[in-house]
Amino acid sequence: MPVSPKKLLTLTVLYFTQGLPFGFFVHYLPIYLRRQGVSLEEIGWLGLLALPWSLKFLWSPLVDKYYLPRLGRRRSWIIPMQFLMGLSVVLCLPFDFDEHLRLFLVFIFLLNLFSATQDIAVDGFAVDILRPEERGLGNSAQVAGYKLGMILGGGLLVAYSNALGARLIFPLMGLIIWTALLLPLFMKEPAIHGSGSTVTTPKINILRDLKVFFRMKGVFILLIFVTFYKFGESFGGSMFKVFLVDRGFSNRDIGFIVGTYGIVFSFIGSAVGGFLVNWLGRLRSLIYFSVLQASMLIWLGVMSTTKFDYAMAVVLNSLEHLFGGMVTTAFFTFMMDVVDPRIGGVHYTLLASCVVVGMTSASVLAGYFGSCFGYTLLFICGGLLALFPLLLLGRIKADAIYLQYNPRSSMSSPLAG
Repeated sequence: MPVSPKKLLTLTVLYFTQGLPFGFFVHYLPIYLRRQGVSLEEIGWLGLLALPWSLKFLWSPLVDKYYLPRLGRRRSWIIPMQFLMGLSVVLCLPFDFDEHLRLFLVFIFLLNLFSATQDIAVDGFAVDILRPEERGLGNSAQVAGYKLGMILGGGLLVAYSNALGARLIFPLMGLIIWTALLLPLFMKEPAIHGSGSTVTTPKINILRDLKVFFRMKGVFILLIFVTFYKFGESFGGSMFKVFLVDRGFSNRDIGFIVGTYGIVFSFIGSAVGGFLVNWLGRLRSLIYFSVLQASMLIWLGVMSTTKFDYAMAVVLNSLEHLFGGMVTTAFFTFMMDVVDPRIGGVHYTLLASCVVVGMTSASVLAGYFGSCFGYTLLFICGGLLALFPLLLLGRIKADAIYLQYNPRSSMSSPLAG
């Protein structure tokens, strides 16, 4: 049965509103600070602005449990958090970036706090509405929506940041985020999988179910795998924009290379990955896609020793993002398979928090490593580190962790990999 276009549109728009401001700040800040002479070590610490994404599992039970019955379990959080996301962007408008950098960092931190909280509810909503066989395309829609936001925020707005100026960029982003509120205002929430009750009247013992989750066979191997699966990608790729600055590329060049061409190819990779996941299987997809992405990071390291021109930057970065999009879709589809749909927001958020912990740690370490050993070794080591978590997949398959909440799947099905 094909996935409903309404489901795909809803997920695309909700994740778009997260990708738009995040894309602008995560791409623009390193470029701006490097041009001001800030060191790689200090730029690496910018990853701590994403701390709410690492810690959101602490308040995810509240998001799953408390709500306004009139709005619904998910909309009670999605709507106010999305409003505050837009507000935190608009509040940047009156301040000069050069003179009030610390204040900007506070607003960016608040933006991440509101986005992370909204993401808990949106992830739970995705788990609620997607059947196991729909999760490949569903995750493609999620990733695609996020990447589209990144293209606009991290690509076009960064490329033309000097021409547009903050007085146009910040209210424009806020207006788009607030306009997107129309969708959650009118969306309907489905029944919880495995029960006859509606989402607005759940009877859930979250702490009990979390205890059950941590008692699952092989759960700690799973958490290690999830934490480090994208560690190498972040370690090798987090300093690429700074590398381009040091090679003399302009904001416009970097905006198009990383934030436009790169994200477009990531979008394509997400779509391709969504179709291939069910054909190859979850685990085989994780292996094949990771090897492809790791090979591109290693190739980037090798080519960084040569004359690195615009065409080479576009080709290498686009291919890395293509395979990265495939990796992300396969990875988050796999994560959906291990959560209990009754408290999908909590379980999924816990795993997603582990991902961010790994990526944030990698970003901080990359600054120090790059400063000490240079970009070439940084990119190559990132590629090698991306292969390390694959060693754990044999144990995960043996424990069949990803089948525990999907009994319709079997080891001989495409889900098994």
